[in-house]
Amino acid sequence: MQSDGPPARPKSAASGPVRFRSGRSETGLVGVEIPEAYGGAGMGSLESVLVSEELSRVDAGVRAAIGIEFGSRMIAAYGSDAQKERFLRGITSGKLIGAMANTEPAHGSDAVSIETRAERVRADGGSEEYVIDGTKTFT
Repeated sequence: MQSDGPPARPKSAASGPVRFRSGRSETGLVGVEIPEAYGGAGMGSLESVLVSEELSRVDAGVRAAIGIEFGSRMIAAYGSDAQKERFLRGITSGKLIGAMANTEPAHGSDAVSIETRAERVRADGGSEEYVIDGTKTFT
């Protein structure tokens, strides 16, 4: 990408990051590190940084607003096949957005003081799953 002028700014939410996200997924810029089997490019961290750098060259705000692959590396490395299919393919298609839920009403973003808990429970049919209980301010 290159720019011959000042960075472009969206005129409305409809022309901003959400629309850019869907266009980015169509060009293959989403999921640079997501395996090809799930719609990603199957590349490494260096390529991901290069894509981020080029997007930031045009407008760093847009790059910050479209960090939709958040968490995808962990899912790719440790997720079940079903989780990979659901979440990684959802991210690369532009239908899902990866996010972090850290900030809580009582403690802000102090990770040591987080009150939200995940409890492992036995689900119907005997499989194990987690129940997450807590309140987040924003994601």
